[in-house]
Formats: sequence, C-alpha cells, structure tokens
Amino acid sequence: ELDASEHRCDDSCKEEKVETLKQLWEACKAQVVVASDNGNAASKTFPDYCSHYFDTEEIVSVLEYLDDAQAYWLKGPGFVLNSDMSCILADEIVQMVRSGNKNADTFRGVFRFAHAETLLPIITKLELFKGDSEDIFKAGADLNSPEVKNRRWRTSAISPKATNLIFEVHSCFVESETPKQFIRLLHNERPISICGEPDSS
Repeated sequence: ELDASEHRCDDSCKEEKVETLKQLWEACKAQVVVASDNGNAASKTFPDYCSHYFDTEEIVSVLEYLDDAQAYWLKGPGFVLNSDMSCILADEIVQMVRSGNKNADTFRGVFRFAHAETLLPIITKLELFKGDSEDIFKAGADLNSPEVKNRRWRTSAISPKATNLIFEVHSCFVESETPKQFIRLLHNERPISICGEPDSS
C-alpha cells in the first residue's frame, strides 16, 4: 500500500512507488478536467484516491512546480532549442498575418491544431510569460521562495486543456481615409501583448 503520510515517500521509497504516485497525479489532473462543470472544479465530487494522496495544498504546489519545471526545460525557455524549433511555424504565422492584411476583404482565417509540444515552444518563441530566472527551476531551488511562488511560468495557466493562440487582423480608420492594419494577440481568448503582459484593451 502506498503511504499517504509524511511527504508520501521517504528516502527508502522504491522507484515503483514514485512512478505510481506520478501516474496517480496525472490521473487526478485528468479527472479534474473531465468532472468539472465549465471549468468549475468544485462542482463535482472527485474519486477518493485524489483527496487521499494529494490532500494538502503543499503537496499539490510541489507537484505543480515539478510539472512546470519539466515543461520549462523540455518545451519552454530552459533551452534555446525549444524555441528555435518553432522558427518555421513563427515565419508561417507572419506570412498568414501579412496575407490577412493584403486580402482583408476575403480573408477569414487560418486554423491550426496541435498539442502542448507545439504550443509551448511557439509561446516561448514569442517570449510570452517570460521573466522567471532559470535558477528557480534548477535542482535545489527553494520552493518557498517568493520567486518560485510568484513564477509566471505555470503550465496550468499557460497550457491547460484546449489552449489556443489567436492572431487577429484588424483594419481600422484612424484619422485617415486609408485604413491601418493592427494585430491583436489573444491567449486562451484573452488579449495579451507580445511582451507577455495582459492587455487591458
């Protein structure tokens, strides 16, 4: 039986137990998505195993941090290669935006669908949600530090289920008879600046 007390695993814990806990954590995260009502996780009752093994905010915070650290190094800003592999996609996005500008009367949209393994690198390439020091994702980081607790790189917010990026092309008349084109970037339907800050407009 898995021990659900005192950090859930001591130094003598077998590797199989650690792997089982990881799988339980993934299962519970999926259950939150499936059982929630329009994003309201409190609207449903979850299996007992979730509250049994992950029953404190401290435990959940540590596991979320581990998820974020893994994504930071494998798909995010941790290695330059992660963003470099999105260069072709970034160039194609630029070309699509330009096409929308030139053909505003007939252009309706280009839609692409992908997983987090594609979205997180392009989000990194665009330098969205930047600002964290890589030190907070290195071994030995103080999980109670303000830098860790207030980190911007949170995959639960950056890349939840059904994450999307939208590049809107707008043509507006601004004190001129000639329309000017503007680009609005949205992350999960919320405007965001190219610098990664929420856009109040």
